Order: sequence, then structure tokens, then C-alpha cells
Amino acid sequence: MVLGQYKMIIDPTDRPELYDLATDPLEMKNRSGDPLFATIEAELTQRLNAWLTETA
Repeated sequence: MVLGQYKMIIDPTDRPELYDLATDPLEMKNRSGDPLFATIEAELTQRLNAWLTETA
């Protein structure tokens, strides 16, 4: 899921991935778990889970 400059990927078999596409367009630095990105990670996780529930 992409929201603005952020991209979140959730794979049940792996750890979540969160990228700041503005500063890391090649998605090399996973920001998931980084306290500086906790708010956006929580929002994207909630939105992604809601979307998965709606489309399941």
C-alpha cells in the first residue's frame, strides 16, 4: 500500500516493510520498527488490514 511518500508491504511469512519513497526511492532501507516512523507505520498497517478485510 502506498500513501503519499510511504510504501508498506505486509507478508505473513516475513517481517513488515516500510519505505520512505521520497528519501529512499530504491527501497533499500526498511523503516519498519523504526520509532521515527511508528505513526505512519501504524496508520498504513491499519489501512492495509482494513483493505484486506474489505476485499477478502
